[in-house]
Amino acid sequence: VVAMDFVPPGEHAIRIFEVSNGALLASTSERMSRGAVFVDDGSSIVYLRQLETPGVALEKLPWQSPSDIPEDLGTSPLSVRSLARSRSGQLLAITGSDVEVFSLTEDRTIRFIQGNGEVEDLVACFSYDERSIYIAQLEEGQLVQQDLRSGEELARWPIAPDNGGSLSVS
Repeated sequence: VVAMDFVPPGEHAIRIFEVSNGALLASTSERMSRGAVFVDDGSSIVYLRQLETPGVALEKLPWQSPSDIPEDLGTSPLSVRSLARSRSGQLLAITGSDVEVFSLTEDRTIRFIQGNGEVEDLVACFSYDERSIYIAQLEEGQLVQQDLRSGEELARWPIAPDNGGSLSVS
């Protein structure tokens, strides 16, 4: 998958290529699409489409069937920065100044984690067992682990502020 932030006029923002020969397999038709992640064992991608009003639409495209129309999974008023997929592909973290955890199997938001109220970019990733989520507060220099079921804060660690905007926990 190639997902681009800057897209020249007439180009597709998200494209799926065959690795062996470079053939284009599928693409989104919207210029303002970003944050693609594979789900459903790689048979679909979920991506964000910027709306004309503030917010984004979450859409799912079964790319192996080119005639399929993207499925609308809902909209979010968040100022969205990125998507993070859980190991199983059943959960998505939609991050920006807040974090929304969306269950693809239940087709609903299962946890909303409000940021500190200031304009701040948050970055998230799921624990291996998918029971908690790690959220990096980049401007504050904090890494927080929260339980997905209860919302309880499990741990907090200091990190270098503005550390590049990606997060991986092992």
